[in-house]
Amino acid sequence: MTKGISMRTNLVLAVALIGLGLSAKELPKCGSLRNWRAPAQKVVEKVRGYLWVEAEGFANYGKWRLDTQFVHKMGSTYLLAPAAGVPVEDAVTRVRIPRKGTWRVWVRTKDWEPTHSPGKFAVSVAGRESRVLGASGESGWRWEEAGNFDLEKSMAEVRLVDKSGYFARCDAIVFTTDLQYVPPEDEELLARERQRLLGLPTEIADGGSYDVVVVGAGTTGMGAAVAAARGGARTALVFDRPVLGGNASSELGVGIHGASHAHPNAREGGLIEEVKMIRAFRKLPNNSLAYAMQAEGESNLLLCPNNRVLKIEKGRNGHVDAVLAKDTLTGEWIRYRGKMFIDCTGDGWIGYFAGVPYRFGREGKDEFGEEEAPELADRRTMSGVIITDGVWSFAMKDEGRPVDYVTPEWARVLPKGFRRNLKPAVRVRGGFKPAWWIEHSGDIDDLADPEGARDELVKISFAYFGWGKNDWEHRELLRNYSLTWVPFIDGRRETMRLMGDYVLTGNDEKAGTMFPDRISYGGWPMDTHDPLGLKNPNGNGYWKVHPNLPIYSIPYRMLYNSTVDNLFFAGRCSSASHMALGSIRVESTLATLGQACGTAARLCLETGLTPRQLGEQRIGELQQRLLKEDQYIPGLRNEDEKDMARTAKVEATSTQSVIRFRESSSVSWAIGQFKIGFRHHKDAKRPGWQYAEHASPEAVVDGVSRIVGHDAHAWVSDETLSLPQALSLTWPKPVELHEVRLTFNTDLMPTAPSFMPAQLVKSYVVEALTAGKWEAVAEECENWRRLAVHRFPARSVEALRVVCRETWGSPSAQIFEVRAY
Repeated sequence: MTKGISMRTNLVLAVALIGLGLSAKELPKCGSLRNWRAPAQKVVEKVRGYLWVEAEGFANYGKWRLDTQFVHKMGSTYLLAPAAGVPVEDAVTRVRIPRKGTWRVWVRTKDWEPTHSPGKFAVSVAGRESRVLGASGESGWRWEEAGNFDLEKSMAEVRLVDKSGYFARCDAIVFTTDLQYVPPEDEELLARERQRLLGLPTEIADGGSYDVVVVGAGTTGMGAAVAAARGGARTALVFDRPVLGGNASSELGVGIHGASHAHPNAREGGLIEEVKMIRAFRKLPNNSLAYAMQAEGESNLLLCPNNRVLKIEKGRNGHVDAVLAKDTLTGEWIRYRGKMFIDCTGDGWIGYFAGVPYRFGREGKDEFGEEEAPELADRRTMSGVIITDGVWSFAMKDEGRPVDYVTPEWARVLPKGFRRNLKPAVRVRGGFKPAWWIEHSGDIDDLADPEGARDELVKISFAYFGWGKNDWEHRELLRNYSLTWVPFIDGRRETMRLMGDYVLTGNDEKAGTMFPDRISYGGWPMDTHDPLGLKNPNGNGYWKVHPNLPIYSIPYRMLYNSTVDNLFFAGRCSSASHMALGSIRVESTLATLGQACGTAARLCLETGLTPRQLGEQRIGELQQRLLKEDQYIPGLRNEDEKDMARTAKVEATSTQSVIRFRESSSVSWAIGQFKIGFRHHKDAKRPGWQYAEHASPEAVVDGVSRIVGHDAHAWVSDETLSLPQALSLTWPKPVELHEVRLTFNTDLMPTAPSFMPAQLVKSYVVEALTAGKWEAVAEECENWRRLAVHRFPARSVEALRVVCRETWGSPSAQIFEVRAY
C-alpha cells in the first residue's frame, strides 16, 4: 500500500469508525453517533446575488440529526428532527450577508404526510421567523418560499426551528436578491444548480485503482473485504455509512445471529468469529468498534466511508470498470476502479446497475414447489424496522405518575380490531415492548420509496404505543409511561435478490442439501415475516416459519451471474427465493458469504478465471482455502497437501476422550420456542452440561475443527491434571516450516460470546525441535483468538510442541486443529 493510502485509512478509522471527536484511546467509550455530522459550511457567494446553505453544513445541529439514507433518491443529505411530539432544540449557523437589501429565502423540504402535515418547522433569519414550512400539502421534496427578509450587510444567525416534534426535515436554504428566481425541482437541474451556486468541482475525483472493490460494509462486506485483503488483494471498501457493520453496527444494533440460534455448536467460524471474539475480549459496547479493530491491522485495505455508489462504468462485454460514488457529507464525486467487484450493498445496486437479472417479492408456490410460499407470486417483501442507537421502534419512560397519550391523527394506521397476544408485563420478552415485528405492510416498496417506507414505520411506532396506552387489555401497566423518542433509520430486511447460476430455495434448506460447490451453511429457521405487518389485526410477526431446518449448505453458484465476468454479490441480495431468504438473511450467515466472495475474488485474480469458471474448474481449491481460514463447510475436511501436520505423529502429555460444554441460553430458547430436538449426550453428573466423544491427540489432524454431532474432533487434556499440558507433532524426518495455525475452542454454542469462553486456551507457547534443541517460535499470554496464526523464519523442524499453560477458566486445555506449513 502507498503511504497516502495508509494515512487515509488511519483517518477513516479515527473519524468514521470511532465516532466524531473520539481518539483511538477512547474506542471503548464510543457507542453512539448522536454527534456525527458533515463538515461545517462556510457560506460563500459564488454567484452574485445567491447564497446556498446546506442544512447538513450548519455549525450546530442542536437536536436535529443528520440523515444520509436517501441520497440516491432525493439527491442530498438533510437534517431531520426525530422526536415524539416535543420540538427539538434548534439547529444554528451563521451566514455572512454580502450586501444590504431584500433577500428572498427558499427552503427545500418535504411535507412527509400531506394529509396532516406533521413535520412543521420554520427558518429564523437574524431573529425573524419565516412562515411555517413542511406543510405544503404536496407530496415529495420541493422548494417552499419562506419569505422576504430585509437584511443588513452582516453576519446573520440562521436557525431551523422545529414547530411540532414530528420529524420535520430540511435539505437546503437559498438566499437570493433575485425576487423572480425559483429554484429548480427537476433532479438533474437541481444537481447542476447546487453545483453552480456552491462552486463544486465538475470533475470526478480519482479514488484509486484496486484489485478488489467491495461496496457495502455490513457483516457481508466486512467479510468480503478483509478476506480479499488478507489474501493479498489491494482492496477498497466503499460504503455509505459512517461506521462499519451495516445493520449490526453501533448506528442500528441488530444482533449477529446465525445457525447457533437453533443448533448446538453451530456458530459460524472464520472472520465473523474473529469479530465476536474481539468484542468479547475488549469488552466493546458495539460491533462497529470490533470491526474497526479488525480492519485496522489490514495494510491492503482502504476504508471509504460516507460514499454512496450511484453509478458504475462498464467496459467490454459488460465488464465493470469502476464505481462512481457520491460523498454524502461533501457532495464530491469519486471514481473507484477495480479488477474484481463485490456487491454487498444488501439492496443489490451494483448488480442492478450492471444489468444482472433480479427478483423482487415472493415467488408463488408453483415456481419452486415451496409449500410455505403464497399461492400466487406478488411483490410483497419483508418489512424493515426502524432502529437508531440501539433503540428499536420507540423509546418509553416510566414517569412515576400517570401520563396521558393521544395517538396523533396522522398515525392512526392500525386496523380495526387490532390486538396482540402479549403477556401482562412491560419490557420483557412476550410483553409490551419495542419489538422486531413492528413493521409496515410488505406491499410498501422499500426500494422504490425508502423514505416513504421509513416514514410509514414512524407512523406505526406512534400507533402501536398508542394502542398499548389506550386499548391493550393490560393498559393499566402503561399508565405511567410516556413516549420519549422514535428512531429514524430503517434496518431493511429484503429488497432486490440478484439471480445467480443457482437459486437457493426453501426446499433446499429443509432437505439439508449438501451441494458439491458448497462454501458455507445455514441453520436459522425459515423465518419470513408477516406480509401485512401491523396491518394484520391478529398477527404475531411471522408469515410461516419452518423451525426444524437442519444444517444445510449454501452453494457458490448463488454468488455470481455469468453475464458480468468480474462481479460477485453476497448478502441478502444473493440468489435465493423469498422463502430461502428467510433463513440465510441473518448477519452471521451473511458474513460467511462475504468471506467466500472475498476469497474467491482473490483466487480469480490469481488464476485469471471468471467467477463461473472458478466454480467449474477450481471449486475444491476455494473450499480448501476457506477451511484453512476457519470457515466451516459441513462434510468437508482439510485436504491441504501443503499442511505438514497431516503427516506427523501426534501425542500429548495427557488426554481425555470427552469434551464438555454448557447449554447455550440462545439454543435453549430456540429449543423451547420451536421444539427443536437436542441431540447431544447429557452429562448426568453435571446439570446443564452436554458432552461429545472421541477426543484424542490425533483428532487435531483429522481435518475437522469443531464439534460435529457427537464427535469432539479435538484434543482435550485430562481435567484431573493441572496445567501446563502439551500437544506434540513429530515427523519421521525434519520438515521445513515457517507457519503454525492453531484452532482453539471458543465455545460455539451461544449466538455470541459475552465473555471470554472458559474452554479457550489463554496462555501458550509453540516450540520447535531443531537439531535436538527445543526453541520457542511463538508465544501468547492473553489469547482471544479461535484461529491463531503464527509465522516465523523458515527452519528445519523435527517436532513441534504446543504447551498450554492457562485457559480462561477450564481445567483442561482444548485444541481442535493444528496445521503446519
